[in-house]
Amino acid sequence: MVEIAVANPVKSDEPISLAKVSSHEVFGEFCLFDDSPRSATARTIVKSRFLTFKKAAVLSLFDQKPRIGMIVMKNSGSILCSRLRDTDMNLRNSLL
Repeated sequence: MVEIAVANPVKSDEPISLAKVSSHEVFGEFCLFDDSPRSATARTIVKSRFLTFKKAAVLSLFDQKPRIGMIVMKNSGSILCSRLRDTDMNLRNSLL
């Protein structure tokens, strides 16, 4: 399991947990959409193994196999939308 966290603006030595990513889930997919710096830091909570990809290699694969690119981007969009909905719900609940 991996915890995704951001720096706490109030206590800089205490990060705020944003999400926990379980086995077979993805993170770091923002890099496929823009070149901005990372918005959070990931750290393992338990012993973990990862499969990583170089952005250039992934984009090259998408050029060579557009159907694969379309499927990956569609699934990435679905994941991002789901996570945004969860964040919206958490924000709404914290304000009520």
